[in-house]
Amino acid sequence: MTDLNISAISCALLQSGTTCWKCSAATTVTAIWVPGCIDNEDEECPEEGGAALLKYISDLDAGTMARVRAASPWLKPNYSHTADQTHLANHCQACDALQGDHFVYCPDGPFFPQDQAGVDQLKVIFEHGPLMASASTAQSGWVELVKLPAEG
Repeated sequence: MTDLNISAISCALLQSGTTCWKCSAATTVTAIWVPGCIDNEDEECPEEGGAALLKYISDLDAGTMARVRAASPWLKPNYSHTADQTHLANHCQACDALQGDHFVYCPDGPFFPQDQAGVDQLKVIFEHGPLMASASTAQSGWVELVKLPAEG
């Protein structure tokens, strides 16, 4: 197990759709969102406490991993030649091709909404319980717009 540099009191799975680069099938992709994180190394959470997406997740605590696998079995560890690392990555549900973090989180990707209406199109699955991960984070103005189911 690698050093777990990110911790949060809870998280949510955000789900959206994309088109597989390999087989062109419509496929669901999942991102892990934290409402606020504490970085144990003071470098991965640029705004400690702010909402963020976890990217290039190389390790995840066992409890969170079990919940993620139950809700999104297509989100599984795999080696990415583009990233030159093994990380938790989305896979096409039709052909199992890796859907890399770079493309999932890029400006034209499914996790880069431009406004509240785009954010509202994301399916939000709230996960109770603490999260610990070895990952990097992505923060953008839209991540603060995510509404947890309990908020309406």
